[in-house]
Amino acid sequence: MYFISNQFIEDEIELLFKKEANFTLIMSDKRAKYTSVLKKYVPLEYVDLVTDLLFKHRVVFKIVRPRKTKLGDFRAGIREEKHQITVNGDLNKYSFLITTLHEFAHLVTYDEHGRKAAPHGKEWKDNFTQLLIPMIQIGHLPKSIERIFIEITIHSN
Repeated sequence: MYFISNQFIEDEIELLFKKEANFTLIMSDKRAKYTSVLKKYVPLEYVDLVTDLLFKHRVVFKIVRPRKTKLGDFRAGIREEKHQITVNGDLNKYSFLITTLHEFAHLVTYDEHGRKAAPHGKEWKDNFTQLLIPMIQIGHLPKSIERIFIEITIHSN
């Protein structure tokens, strides 16, 4: 008969708590690092929104040197690799935010439909719209951008 002492169980529970606390510390430290970097590129009111997307999805997110042909890019992960999103680092904060959401819409669409969905087809438009709604709700967009986003969300239905 195999016997497990109460001390063994208590030690295991303590170890689990330490691991959980360490994991929480690592995750909060990671969140703080993301927030610190994103503050330079994204309007402050939207940093948490982008950080949440980074934690929610399996993605490598890179801020890159300016490219003449594109503002951002999404690359699907092959096999078990993470997806990759790149965004030009020279964009103004609202362009950076919009480009980031644009690329996340590609990621979500790919996760849902694979290569079957058109790059800017109905599925992508629906996902982009869903990403825009929280931006509008936060309420700190310049009115000109807010009007465009509201128009997009109205016409996507």
